[in-house]
Amino acid sequence: MIVVRMLRGVTGLGCVVWMNVGCSLEGPSPESNAVDDRLGSDAMTTVQIKGFVAVEHGDDAGALSFSPGKPVPFPLKARDTVWVRAEVDDSLYYYGVSSVGQARYRVLWTGAPGAHSGERVPFSQGLTVGPDHEGMDSLFLVASSEPLAWLGASGEVDCSAQVGKMPVTPPQSACDHLYGLNWKIPPQPRGLVRPTVEFISLGGKTLGARVSEHQGETYTAVQFQFKPRS
Repeated sequence: MIVVRMLRGVTGLGCVVWMNVGCSLEGPSPESNAVDDRLGSDAMTTVQIKGFVAVEHGDDAGALSFSPGKPVPFPLKARDTVWVRAEVDDSLYYYGVSSVGQARYRVLWTGAPGAHSGERVPFSQGLTVGPDHEGMDSLFLVASSEPLAWLGASGEVDCSAQVGKMPVTPPQSACDHLYGLNWKIPPQPRGLVRPTVEFISLGGKTLGARVSEHQGETYTAVQFQFKPRS
C-alpha cells in the first residue's frame, strides 16, 4: 500500500507520497512533523543589505565637490575619503571588499554579528584612500548569514585567471567566490541611469550618498564603482 501525507499549509486533500511515514488525510503525524522540522533546519536564509557610500575629495570643496547623483562612477584618488554605512540585520556577518578590474581583490574589513542597532559603520571617520586602495574601481558590501572563510584572507588576492569567464558554479576556490561577487549584486541597468541618492550623517558631517540594496540566499552583495581622477 502506498502511504500518503497531507501537505501542511495546503487546504483540501493535497497529498504527496512520502516514503513509508504513517499518516492520514486528516493531517500529518508526529513522525512526519519531525521530518519537516529536519528539512526546515537546512533551509536557506534570505539576507538583505542596504548600502550607502559617499566620497569626500581631499583637495578641494569636500563631499559636495562631486554630485553623487551623476550617472558615472565616483571620481577617486589618494587622500580622498570614502564614507560607508550599511543597514544590515544584527544577526548577520558584514564584509567590505575592494576590487581592481575584476582581477584583484582585497578584504577591507570584516564584521561579526552583535548589537549594532541594524547599522554598520566600519570607519567612524571614513576610509582614507591610500596605497592599498590604488586603482580601486569597485567596493562590494557583503552581508551573510554565516561566516565566509574565503573572505578571511589578508592582503591582495590575484584572480586575473577568472577575468572574462563565467563564474564557477558551485565555487570552489577563494577566487571563484571573489570573482563571483560580480554576479551576486543587483542587475546593472543599461545606459546612463541616475543612481539613488540619500543624505546620511557620518563623522559629524551630512553627506550625499549613493544607495544600493539587494537580497539573496545565504549571502548577498551590493557594489559601488569608482574611477581614477587627476
